[in-house]
Amino acid sequence: MRTRMNGIVNISWTVGLCFLPLLAYFSRSWVTLGLLTSSVTLIFFLYYTFLPESPRWLVSQERYDEAATILYQIGEKNKKVVEKNELVQKLQKLGERMKKEKTVDKVENSSLDLLRYPQLRKKFIIITFFWNSKENNFGVKDVQKSQTDEPKREEKNMGFSETKKPVSSFRNQ
Repeated sequence: MRTRMNGIVNISWTVGLCFLPLLAYFSRSWVTLGLLTSSVTLIFFLYYTFLPESPRWLVSQERYDEAATILYQIGEKNKKVVEKNELVQKLQKLGERMKKEKTVDKVENSSLDLLRYPQLRKKFIIITFFWNSKENNFGVKDVQKSQTDEPKREEKNMGFSETKKPVSSFRNQ
């Protein structure tokens, strides 16, 4: 369910970029455009009403009954029904084991751990480099937008150029 919702969010970004020039054309005022684009985010408040909380997080918070209910519903959909009391007992054991693992280390983790270990440092630097490259791409697009005579047409072209990203990500799954 979370994977599907993540895919919907990513595709929504692309669809929004494609429709933004049309919306800007018909709104004519930047205030109206700002209100219209901001109001779309209200839809995501509905997201929390039907998406269940993560059972792992619920177990870490010692909310075993809620976690068991969610896992029971998942089991019904997958046709793997387990008795609820048995599930609660297993989750309690799992919660105790998670607590023990957390207290055994007795090491405070910090963000400097990303640089302390060589393998982690290497991956962190590579990911940071590519993330910054991606963000710079947005900056270049903004500069290009401001230098064109027809910004709405340029926005439309940029929106449609974004469509290949989510399509290729779904194809690679």
